[in-house]
Amino acid sequence: LVDMSAFDVIHPDSILHCQEIFERVLKGESVKNFETTFITKNGQMMLLEGKAVPRIKGDKIIGTQSFFRDITDQKRVEQELKQWGHIFKNAQLGIAVSDSDGNKIEISNPYFEKLVGYKSLEPNKLPVSDLFPTEYHEDLKEQISIINKMGYGSFESTIQRKDGSNFPAQIDATAVRDD
Repeated sequence: LVDMSAFDVIHPDSILHCQEIFERVLKGESVKNFETTFITKNGQMMLLEGKAVPRIKGDKIIGTQSFFRDITDQKRVEQELKQWGHIFKNAQLGIAVSDSDGNKIEISNPYFEKLVGYKSLEPNKLPVSDLFPTEYHEDLKEQISIINKMGYGSFESTIQRKDGSNFPAQIDATAVRDD
């Protein structure tokens, strides 16, 4: 490490970006929250978020000092979430998430909204029971109890649209736990 420069570990695609940052720092600017890619000694790419500040002695800038944190896993998770968001938004089946007691819809996808006749985001905060004709409410409570106990459930029921019309539905539900 003693004989290495910072540029020996910076990925070739990030060198120009890092040179620009170091030039700014050498002019006295502190640069926060920039992203770059380093190459580990094993040859793996590591995504980093950094902060670079000038090193000052007296009234002269004598170098730079940089601090980095590994954001490789964070970026991977962000990409996965983006993909799942795309799937959720574009799935051609109705998907809705309610609180664990089935008291209200917390989020729903556009296809669900179309199925039940609501405009975008309108079903959110809607009581789940409002999506079922009154005569199905007791069965709904029982199904929610089973889902919470078993972790999942599947049942047939009737869904009531906003306009009051009904349609038969196969409901597959999974309890999402915070633990």
